[in-house]
Amino acid sequence: MAATPRSIVQLKDRLRELNDCLETEPSGVEEMRQLKQALESLLDELHGEALSEPGK
Repeated sequence: MAATPRSIVQLKDRLRELNDCLETEPSGVEEMRQLKQALESLLDELHGEALSEPGK
C-alpha cells in the first residue's frame, strides 16, 4: 500500500475511532487493542512502501 491520500484518510479515520474509544468507558479495551493492532499494521505497510520507493 503506497502512502496515498486515501491511505492517509484511512489512517486518520482509524485514529478518530481510537480517540473515541479512549473517551468512552473502559469496557472497549478489546476494541482498542484491535484498533491499535490495525493501526500498527497500516503504519508498517506505509513505512515499508515509503522505504521501497526510489528516492526515499
